Amino acid sequence: MKKTNLELFETEWAILQAVWELEPCAAPTVQESLAKEKGWAYTTVKTLMDRMVKKGLLKTKKIRNLYLYSSAVTRSHARKSEIA
Repeated sequence: MKKTNLELFETEWAILQAVWELEPCAAPTVQESLAKEKGWAYTTVKTLMDRMVKKGLLKTKKIRNLYLYSSAVTRSHARKSEIA
């Protein structure tokens, strides 16, 4: 199955980079890692990450009441689509 080119928004790119560094990770961990650079509230990050799951950019795994996120796209695939 060949994936089509991704169209990443700047916000999605920032979150993907954080997830690649931290995965598997929870939304609060991503929010903390982006807090100084972006200043986003937790709810903003959580909403963006949930949308990214629906778009197929992230995957989730539920452990009790915690959702762990991991990337569904590779760095190289994301970079290629940014250049294309």
